[in-house]
Amino acid sequence: MTTTKTLKMAMVGIGVGGAEILPAMEAMPEIDLFAGADINPTARERFKQRYPDARVYESIEKLCADPDVEAVWISSPNRFHAPHAITAAQHGKHVVVEKPMALSIKEAEQMVDAARKNNVKLLAGHTRAYTYPIRAMRKIINSGRLGRLKALHLMAYSDWMLRPRSADELDPNQGGGLPWRALTRLPCRSGYSAMFLGCSLPAMVA
Repeated sequence: MTTTKTLKMAMVGIGVGGAEILPAMEAMPEIDLFAGADINPTARERFKQRYPDARVYESIEKLCADPDVEAVWISSPNRFHAPHAITAAQHGKHVVVEKPMALSIKEAEQMVDAARKNNVKLLAGHTRAYTYPIRAMRKIINSGRLGRLKALHLMAYSDWMLRPRSADELDPNQGGGLPWRALTRLPCRSGYSAMFLGCSLPAMVA
């Protein structure tokens, strides 16, 4: 009989963005939604009402000081992705960071460095590559029964571009605007899925 280890997961940024991820975490038996952190007291209050058994903190520093937390999901605004991921890694926590991973190559390299130095896993999350439909497609491609893969055509439709935005979401210096809020969606979702289907994935940071 195979036993699955439950991971004590915490989330930093439990407001609007994080709230979209929480139901999926809650539904996974492999994840114990253990704690949350946010500077917004209203977000903390809502999180505590929804998850009364979870621990709640007002900063990532206090959350990461909790020795029982094993991994941290970074769902804070884009400009905080790198410093929050580095803080979590320095406290020995595995890290999943929302897209975009960082605001610059330099920040991304610093995150990778912190993960390596502290022997933790770092994953740029929010990808559909490992969902069941994409995995089924990869299995069919690998079987060769439809012949050799020669091209991939990916499309997505949503109202995302029409939704209202906060000031920081429109400021490129804070990871907002078209370059970060729109263009990163394609490489992080469709691009990674395309690499997975084409049997070519970037190396994981261990």
